[in-house]
Amino acid sequence: MSKKDEKDLKAGESVPEPTNAKVTNAEQPKFPKLFGLAMLLGPFVWLAPAGNVRNTLLPQYFSQIDPSGKVAAIAIMASVSSIVAAIANILFGGLSDITRTRWGKRKPWILGGTIVESGLICVVANLHDLWAIVVIWGFVAAAENAVAAAMVAQEADRIAPKWRGTISTLYGIGYTAIQVMTMIAAQFLGNPKMGMYVMAGSGFVMGILHVLFAHEGSNLDEPREKFSWRALWLHFSLPTVGARDYWYAVAGKLMMVMGGTIATAYMLYILTDYMHLGQQSAGKTLSEISMINLVFGVIFTAISGPVADKLVV
Repeated sequence: MSKKDEKDLKAGESVPEPTNAKVTNAEQPKFPKLFGLAMLLGPFVWLAPAGNVRNTLLPQYFSQIDPSGKVAAIAIMASVSSIVAAIANILFGGLSDITRTRWGKRKPWILGGTIVESGLICVVANLHDLWAIVVIWGFVAAAENAVAAAMVAQEADRIAPKWRGTISTLYGIGYTAIQVMTMIAAQFLGNPKMGMYVMAGSGFVMGILHVLFAHEGSNLDEPREKFSWRALWLHFSLPTVGARDYWYAVAGKLMMVMGGTIATAYMLYILTDYMHLGQQSAGKTLSEISMINLVFGVIFTAISGPVADKLVV
């Protein structure tokens, strides 16, 4: 904080709120508990089903249908998913920005993406060609990121600046708590097809609960932008001016996700092919790893968000 800002604060002047805040602190004096619950459940809608199928059940399924091609398939599937995710986040995030319906602009994409994701996971469970699964999984990744992009954008739409750190904490706790679903998925290594059905069903149910708790209303009265190539570019491009913090966040998230994804994508094969654990022992070890991630993840996530709300920089 600059010396001038310090003097202003001492003089009793308030700190300006972020320019993207559609709800001010004065308009939201109480913490939005139901919305907080919705965001806590958020990762269970999109990441828990797709992530556990991708990292736990599909590696086992690949081992059953094509042991010789399983490692290459995992690598190609991860690459396809990453590329699709990057495009889908920008595309569906922009589309949700310009959506005007009686159900709001985020809910249709969250529900629609959830239905498509859950349905395609069930389709994958019935495929027996390894490369067909890889192709279909590209569409699963698109649906998964359609849900994620619209869901995260709700925070800027509906949460006052003073509550954003706490809401982010709840979302982060949910992100960590999906390790519970990893423990469940690990119990289906003997029957990955049934495990995929369980993951798809849980994601669908959580999607319904999320939109009910978030309770997004109509946005038909929200002004529509006139079509122009400039407006189109603004909605579907990445920020380049005054976006230093944005790119810091992107770089940090990229490094975090990259390391975690590489480890989790091949964890089952590390346990079975290199450590020579049996199916039952591998499932138990996956559950134990998930429990460690759950405990430490929840503790440190719960601390960081409220602390961030109190920081003034």
